Amino acid sequence: MFKSLTSAVIVLLGVGLSTFGAGEWITSLEGVKIWNQNPQPNESCSWTGGKDARGYAQGKGMVIWYQNGSVLQVHSAAYVHGKEHGLFVVLST
Repeated sequence: MFKSLTSAVIVLLGVGLSTFGAGEWITSLEGVKIWNQNPQPNESCSWTGGKDARGYAQGKGMVIWYQNGSVLQVHSAAYVHGKEHGLFVVLST
């Protein structure tokens, strides 16, 4: 189904808790600010949704997380001021 990601894909359903714990803001390849709950070395991301007036991810969209240029995870969620809000789906490679 998601063969373009990898042969082993795990689908997780969760509740957005991105306001808790340490983390930092990351700027996507499109120039949109997104909260990174668990920063990793050589990590980047891209964003498919809109942004608010201050440049933060806003509304429904997907964040595609990369590490060393390879897809690591895809988060599909609603975002408010750059953070996941409510239920979300995570696809992991």
